[in-house]
Amino acid sequence: MSSRTFPLPLRRVLERAAVFAVAGAVLPAAALQFPIANGAAQIYLRIGATGGTTSIVSFVLTGQEGILGTGTPIPGTVAASAGAFSAAQTPNFPACPANQVRIVARARSTVGAPRVATLQVSAPADLIHAASGNTIPFGEIGWVSSEPADIPSGTFSAGGVVVLRNNINTSQEIGTCNQFNFLNVGVYPGSVGGTGYYQGSVTYNLVMP
Repeated sequence: MSSRTFPLPLRRVLERAAVFAVAGAVLPAAALQFPIANGAAQIYLRIGATGGTTSIVSFVLTGQEGILGTGTPIPGTVAASAGAFSAAQTPNFPACPANQVRIVARARSTVGAPRVATLQVSAPADLIHAASGNTIPFGEIGWVSSEPADIPSGTFSAGGVVVLRNNINTSQEIGTCNQFNFLNVGVYPGSVGGTGYYQGSVTYNLVMP
């Protein structure tokens, strides 16, 4: 996995360079020629804040006792950096609305040897309350995507993997702002009058064989 960026409109860049080379070919013998080598394959993945920071989505159930277990989603909150605009890393995508997480995936391979990248997310079985050992299934956390054609809305698979996109083609970039929600299907120990936090982490992977 590489965090180095590349210009998205790769084919446009190559076409312009080819035009320069052809134009040089019809000039006198002293004309310059510019050979262009194929660029190396690259992938890039952003989940939330840039710079190696792990973004944390929090769900506060205090004050929500009247709707717990009803299936009414409770939206999560997250630092503004999780959805901030980044001119250096993801210049083609604006800042997300408050409390949403920016996700961007890019893949590049040579035109003559196209490859396909897959974006997926894995989750443990449960969020765990460290003090008591009580658990909440990770399937209680879902998300709403701002760009479902790029990355669809969905729910984490408790102890499993969700394939978010399996056809990111040569020189393609996709992105979305995700609003994460506690789906609120059940009532769990510590949810009413309890203390402490249920915690867990998920892992996003971008793979291009």
